[in-house]
Amino acid sequence: MANFPTSLTPSITGYSKNTKTRVLVTDFGDGYRQRSQDGINCINKEVSLEYIGTVAQIKVYTDFLESAGGAESFDYTLPKESDSEKWTSDSWERQHISDDIVILTLTIRKEFDL
Repeated sequence: MANFPTSLTPSITGYSKNTKTRVLVTDFGDGYRQRSQDGINCINKEVSLEYIGTVAQIKVYTDFLESAGGAESFDYTLPKESDSEKWTSDSWERQHISDDIVILTLTIRKEFDL
């Protein structure tokens, strides 16, 4: 498993984190419901990141993402957090805003691989 490149810091304005839990719910009638977590890894995280850099800097990131192919997980520490976690990414976009400046927007998902 590889480490995600860290030569650029993601734009804080381009950083968002979405957390969703998986819960099993059984309705018994009369308004009574029972809830339980769906497995031990029931908290799913999805993070959107934005990097701004030169064509060469962004190429390092897109080459890394393409080599992982959306299936291989990689280690990454989210901005403002201290622990590295395993992530995958199967979606990213490059936007050229000038001859040499590119914005890379990507979505990463938390994985629970061994």
